[in-house]
Amino acid sequence: MKAIFLITLSVNALQVGSNSISTAERYETATQYCNSISTEFDAIAQQYGLATNEVIPIIFPECLRYDELSDQVETTTLSYFYTLYGSEGANFSVGHFQMKPKFIEDLEANLAQSTLSESQIEFFNYSVNDSKEIRAERIRRMMTQDWQIHYLCVFYKIMEQKTRSKNWDSPTEKISHFAAAYNYGFDASIEQINSWESKAKFPYGKDGQPAPYAEIASEFYLKLTSHEN
Repeated sequence: MKAIFLITLSVNALQVGSNSISTAERYETATQYCNSISTEFDAIAQQYGLATNEVIPIIFPECLRYDELSDQVETTTLSYFYTLYGSEGANFSVGHFQMKPKFIEDLEANLAQSTLSESQIEFFNYSVNDSKEIRAERIRRMMTQDWQIHYLCVFYKIMEQKTRSKNWDSPTEKISHFAAAYNYGFDASIEQINSWESKAKFPYGKDGQPAPYAEIASEFYLKLTSHEN
């Protein structure tokens, strides 16, 4: 218990330090990061028939709150508890995309219901059978950039399947809905996700005030596409 208490204090202290970063600095750093991984993102997104500019905005808000030092401390300490006890023991955000182990577990459980090919689904198989070894491998995957991009593309494909009967008025409307689902939980109902789209709960709006996660993602998408024209 004392060790867990000290870990919590350490992570909280790092988070306090990260809160001193200005909003402008967060947006600049997040934008630079997304630009820096565009080549890798393109290569992986194309495997799923997806366009980077329609997928990467979904995680742009997460990049705003990413803190490398805090992420390293949290991942290093809590991955041990997740490996032993699963997501009930520790369910923490990893990497720039701020993905949690439970989120990845849910994605894996929905692979069969997606439109992915058999070979694409097999790509996510594990070479081990022991549950602890699978959890350890899952964390190792989550800590790499290419795997996070794969997971994000799978999320996008699952959402496309889930909303296949929806006629989107624009790409922005679609991305807004998918971003809200990423932030709120893609297993929620469409009605719940629609309601969440307009909730100003994400702490890093451009004016320094909370804003809807979906709104921030949509604005980044419009910024990306404006550069294409």
